[in-house]
Amino acid sequence: MRTTLPLTVLASLAVFCGCARTRPYTYYTLLPVETEMPQAKAIGAKTIGVRVQRLPEYLQRPQIVRRTKDGQLLMDEYTRWAEPVESGVRRILTHQLRAVTPPETRVENIRSTLGYDPDLLIVVNIDEFIATDDGEAVASATWSVLWNGKEIDSDRGEFRERLAGEQATEMVAGYNQLIRQLAEAIVGTVTRSAKQ
Repeated sequence: MRTTLPLTVLASLAVFCGCARTRPYTYYTLLPVETEMPQAKAIGAKTIGVRVQRLPEYLQRPQIVRRTKDGQLLMDEYTRWAEPVESGVRRILTHQLRAVTPPETRVENIRSTLGYDPDLLIVVNIDEFIATDDGEAVASATWSVLWNGKEIDSDRGEFRERLAGEQATEMVAGYNQLIRQLAEAIVGTVTRSAKQ
């Protein structure tokens, strides 16, 4: 009898814990921002590759991260990216650049340049990409434009977007705007390269 009571209690606890409801995960993905962007001047490229080479380490996780004024990183276990951030940034940058290049130019997002040799390669390094408790999404990045494997231009930029609120939905909307701003800056660099 003594041994059955603890077993009954343990079994009841297991059933209770198994039935307890946990908060569901919410998944977010980056989306293109449909807006008028300046058209990229044709520089004779039939293919353009977009490669995100580096992202901050704090983005190498599924949770959406926010930074406080004192540098603390906050994350909600149940608010997550639906894909790796690098993949999302590369996908949306490619989409934004495809929208402003001539239709005959093929724009592709690439993880690696091994075995792929586009006429024009845009290599992006993102140093910062985060929402802050000041109500902004901020990003800083450098990028290089390579023509047939040789660097012909490079630039850097810092971007800010005021958030409409503190929820993950508003943070992700701010990130979408940051990628649009980055795409516009890259188009400016490609256009400048065409004039040289």
